Amino acid sequence: MAGSMRRSAFARTMGVHKSQVTRWVQTGMPVLEDGNVDPEMAAEWVHRNVDPTLRIHHARAQAQRRASATATGKPPRPVGTEHLTEGWEVVGVMFLQALAYKIPVAAASLAVACGASLPTAFALSRGMAIGAIQDVADLLDQADFDPPPGCDSWADAGIWDHAQMYAINWDRLAEIGGAPVDLEAWAAFAREKLGEPA
Repeated sequence: MAGSMRRSAFARTMGVHKSQVTRWVQTGMPVLEDGNVDPEMAAEWVHRNVDPTLRIHHARAQAQRRASATATGKPPRPVGTEHLTEGWEVVGVMFLQALAYKIPVAAASLAVACGASLPTAFALSRGMAIGAIQDVADLLDQADFDPPPGCDSWADAGIWDHAQMYAINWDRLAEIGGAPVDLEAWAAFAREKLGEPA
């Protein structure tokens, strides 16, 4: 066997959306037992069976989108999403990332509002951050969004800014909780309870 490639990765090499690859499979493009494709066999099938103007059209459209984004001064794509071919994929990753960033902050705030100690709120926020990253990574992996090159999973991707996830106004929460801020002690408490690095 020459190799195996996920359908979404093959779509990128062909300059088409992955739904186009699904349509090709439905019309006879060969697939492997695991549902992936042998890129050489699949490319040969495409070149034999697909109108070449379709491939040219998709490649030109993709180039025009990139040029338009550059000409309008749009910011570059977020780190870790440069490999995604469709704008909706980038938006989906950014949305889930932003949601994951809000979870630790909300957990800490709710814990303090419910009367939990500040060390407990701190540990809860750290645990929720770890869980949010893993849950979002699992969603992206299950949705067949290819992780960035060099990453086995979205959990390993460079999209996670832990400083942003942990950007909690502990001074304000300490004021509400009626205790002084002691991040070192709280981190030790979190390590003891969760076994996580502080």
